Amino acid sequence: MKIRIPNRINLPYGYTIIIKNSSPDEMIEVFKTADIEAGWNVMEKTIYLDRTLPLRKRRYLLTHEVMHAVVDWQAEILDTVHAEVK
Repeated sequence: MKIRIPNRINLPYGYTIIIKNSSPDEMIEVFKTADIEAGWNVMEKTIYLDRTLPLRKRRYLLTHEVMHAVVDWQAEILDTVHAEVK
């Protein structure tokens, strides 16, 4: 069984997280620093992973970045529900 990195994660309420295996140059362009292996861009709802890293490390970093994404998703959903209750 080959374990791969997904290209998207769909959360409830239409929140889709895009996952990009990116070149180091693209990582620098997006995050404006050379010292990053993965990152969550909340405006794009995209997780970027340095594709030159071993699969095991990218899977670990993906898990970390998904947690950031879930916190932002939760905040967005709670804000929406809270606004509807008022």
